[in-house]
Amino acid sequence: MSQKILVVVGSPRVGGNTDQLADAFMRGLRENNHSVKKIHLAKVKVNPCLGCEQCFRNGTPCVQKDDMNDILKDVEQADLIVFACPVYFSNLTAQMKMFIDRFYCMYHQYHAFSKKETMLLMTAGGPVPTSFQTSMDYFDYTVVNFMGWKDRGKILVGGVHDKNDIQNTDGLEKAYAFGKTIV
Repeated sequence: MSQKILVVVGSPRVGGNTDQLADAFMRGLRENNHSVKKIHLAKVKVNPCLGCEQCFRNGTPCVQKDDMNDILKDVEQADLIVFACPVYFSNLTAQMKMFIDRFYCMYHQYHAFSKKETMLLMTAGGPVPTSFQTSMDYFDYTVVNFMGWKDRGKILVGGVHDKNDIQNTDGLEKAYAFGKTIV
């Protein structure tokens, strides 16, 4: 059965190691005829949450006039949401953290977003698993536990600091193969 899959890339480096990892995963998905959309957070405008609570008071999406409300429509329509992010200073990038923070406005619409599946694709200059632990803990607590989304797995590729370092690992092959397993 074909699924709608949204891949959100939180790296500021378009074409970098994380982007290549996401592309390899997406190739595997497309071979199973899934509908795949990729959003680069570096190419869209997502403001930080203001904590204004208007989303709760009005029962509407976020009051901010940025790209997030359109992205949330993509999230709502997707069966699987894939978060692809490098580790920056022992955690998710600021872009990805800000994106996840904006999920706050979805809480009042929990029923519309509760049956999602999710995955995490990550790269880091340091080794696996040490470099990824803080990011994985945050992802598991916020996206998997709080949002109630089913975790379909994680692909972690360490030792890839410089652009194209991922070409010298088995990470792209693993991502492609894992993408093919999504049915």
